Amino acid sequence: MIRLVTVDEIDAALVSKVRAALYQAYGLGCEVSAAGLLPRLPAKGAIDARDFLNKAGCAEAIGDDKVLFLTRRPLAPRALPSGEVPTQSLSLLALGRAIVSAHGIDERDSALLTRRLSKLALHEMGRLWGLHHCLDPRCALYPPWSPPFADNGQPQLCVFCREKSEARINLAKS
Repeated sequence: MIRLVTVDEIDAALVSKVRAALYQAYGLGCEVSAAGLLPRLPAKGAIDARDFLNKAGCAEAIGDDKVLFLTRRPLAPRALPSGEVPTQSLSLLALGRAIVSAHGIDERDSALLTRRLSKLALHEMGRLWGLHHCLDPRCALYPPWSPPFADNGQPQLCVFCREKSEARINLAKS
């Protein structure tokens, strides 16, 4: 089961479309859950995604549930050995939680917003299932920081990633 939690006010129709994309890609139920125990956020400014995911309290029904947080707020850049990188989404496999931000996506273009947010959600959910980045630029598991990820509009998995995710999901069920 995928639990979708909105951190702030997000249009219900958009959330519904993200749910549909997740179901289509992974074949798992996806329900919108109550916010649970969200960590205290600064009044404005960026959210530290790693800190947020570590502190967020969510009631998972069973151990293999995955929780995806959606927000409109920006996520703070992450420090990597190569330097600071912008962050639009992040998943923590060990916790089974991910966060995706709609910040920076043109909200006036609802089709673009839906495609990009859905694609980021599919990407992070795949990462929560232990999938690695894909070499197919049409796949949602292609690295999101590369231009082909943003250019290719359709939120979908390639055949290889779909099969791999099904195998991981089936393993978790047994």
